[in-house]
Amino acid sequence: MGLNAAGFVSSGGEYSNVINGSWRGVNGKWNSLEWGGNQWTGARANALSKAGYFKLASRGFFVVGTGISLYQGGDALLNGNYAGAAKSGLDIGMGAFATFGGPPGWIIGGGYFALDALGAFDRPMITSPYNPPLYAVPDNTYVAPRIILPLR
Repeated sequence: MGLNAAGFVSSGGEYSNVINGSWRGVNGKWNSLEWGGNQWTGARANALSKAGYFKLASRGFFVVGTGISLYQGGDALLNGNYAGAAKSGLDIGMGAFATFGGPPGWIIGGGYFALDALGAFDRPMITSPYNPPLYAVPDNTYVAPRIILPLR
């Protein structure tokens, strides 16, 4: 879970510096990648460098998280837990989407991993409020037999 949060934050750092052909200067304004900057915006190279470091970190977190999910999925398969293996595969897919999908992937992947952290995928989604017993459960209730009086 910590890797997912770290990947989410590093992707956010990447997109907060460079996105869609623009870079953010130190004054907080977005500038075209064609323009190099000045004393108020700072150098374009600094924003590109920061975004590159965040990008490298997010890719690294994805690789490590994929390795862990592959291990967990293989272990689940060996134990016959097909739902656990499917969950590991879903983690890898959502991690790839969050890492390489740009801002939409970042938003959807962040939502998925937030739900995962809250335990939304750890229990069955459909539960029945009533589970009928298969046999009568004995208790201390005594029911007196009916009294039948003969008719005259």
